[in-house]
Amino acid sequence: MRALSLPGHGVLRRAVRGLALAVTPIVAITTLPFLTGTASAATTVGSCLGAGHTLAGGQQLLSPNGQYRTVMQGDGNLVLYTASGHVLWDSRTNGHSGARSVLQGTDGNLVIYASNNAVLWSASTNTHPGDRLCMQSDANLVVYSSSNAALWATMTNHAARWGQTLTYNPGAAGNCTYWAEYEFHWYTGTYINTLATSGTTGDAKYWAINASRRGWTVGSTPRMGSIAVWTGGSAGHVAWVTEVWPSQNKIRVSEMNEYHLYQVDSRVITPAFGVSGLQYIYVNPRP
Repeated sequence: MRALSLPGHGVLRRAVRGLALAVTPIVAITTLPFLTGTASAATTVGSCLGAGHTLAGGQQLLSPNGQYRTVMQGDGNLVLYTASGHVLWDSRTNGHSGARSVLQGTDGNLVIYASNNAVLWSASTNTHPGDRLCMQSDANLVVYSSSNAALWATMTNHAARWGQTLTYNPGAAGNCTYWAEYEFHWYTGTYINTLATSGTTGDAKYWAINASRRGWTVGSTPRMGSIAVWTGGSAGHVAWVTEVWPSQNKIRVSEMNEYHLYQVDSRVITPAFGVSGLQYIYVNPRP
């Protein structure tokens, strides 16, 4: 576990003097990705998509038990829904009418292409030709290798209970807590309440404890749409989980102030499953 020595790394909002803010302010979100596109009329092509095949707009993968579906929407967003229409995960690629999801036969990479063939999103599962993408009955969307290794997964089989929220970002500008709240707000349209509870502060190292006490689901297994919480160091650290590769025991996170105040980066973390001092707050795109 790395030492977090930067001052104020995971602290709550405090007065910051003499600093030129280099971060674009958060603007109000009026349209969320899961509220656009159409899913009700999607055509089912099966529960799995084989290598070399495409999930076009208006097509979906349906779990064997009929309770979960992954829809390639007409707006370009790939979305995992429950039978009741609850969103569990989305690719954040809305706004690209005519986009398609391709499980490439040449290298096994799951890629969302725009209508002009620009790459909008990728699961980074290349070097695995012969793989398959499956919508499972446990709500997990998984890319399996030909030898059945889980190359990539949403990990949405881990339930996410909705807890207390806020109407403002309580994080100190430029710090990891600010960015985690920013990502949470983009994903949900609100802010997570991880403010101090009995015996804690609102610093990053206490986020998992505070979130659990405020009704959120916390676990040691990562899932997409979760906040990673490191409890080591003087203040701890938090980051937003953007990808999970189970068979490699690694994740990718989006974070701020791991290296410098206000600096945002994307980083691969391994090991990531069942690691002491590392917990995850599970989040769905909406309650």
